[in-house]
Amino acid sequence: MSAAFVRRLSAFGLLGFVRFLEGYFMVLVTKRRKVATIGYHFVYKIEETETVPLAADIAAVASSPHEQRYHKTFQSIDLSSNFYYSHSYDITHTLQHNMALGNNLELVSGGEPAWRFVWNEYLLK
Repeated sequence: MSAAFVRRLSAFGLLGFVRFLEGYFMVLVTKRRKVATIGYHFVYKIEETETVPLAADIAAVASSPHEQRYHKTFQSIDLSSNFYYSHSYDITHTLQHNMALGNNLELVSGGEPAWRFVWNEYLLK
């Protein structure tokens, strides 16, 4: 393995990207717990997350007091309480909705989530 590429952490999922003032951060699920099984689909609860800076000059991002304040505020959101996900099952819709056309969830939902369960819906529009 090249010295330029060193594994920093392992992750189970990518929650998304955020940008405050100076640069982007990647939010990763670093610890999860299986809490349910629906048929052959596993549902996980987020236990721990990590925010990884993506800026080329990490020192400049870390030295900005405003950036630190926004980052600290973002970190105060407890993503490990009551946040669930599944890699293969749409947990934003009811079981009845998902079972309407059998295994083809793409046809049932049209690829759209049930927006009432998407916590950051307003940011996605």
